[in-house]
Amino acid sequence: MDNEPGSISAKPNAHTKSLNALQEVQGDHTRRLTRIEDRLTSIEGDARTLKGDMGTVKAGVHAILDLLNADLGKSDDS
Repeated sequence: MDNEPGSISAKPNAHTKSLNALQEVQGDHTRRLTRIEDRLTSIEGDARTLKGDMGTVKAGVHAILDLLNADLGKSDDS
């Protein structure tokens, strides 16, 4: 068994370094995930806006078609 003071303290130091490295990686991953979540929230908002805009376009197209159909119906009757 190795009882030298240097080797006894080396194991806790190695564990501390490993834990610090793990903490740094975990912190980086947390920051990256937060940025991804923020971007996703923004994209979801854009998608909702786009969906609303498409509904407006669809209603406009239907209104135009209704007007055209009504006008065509008048032309047939004349």
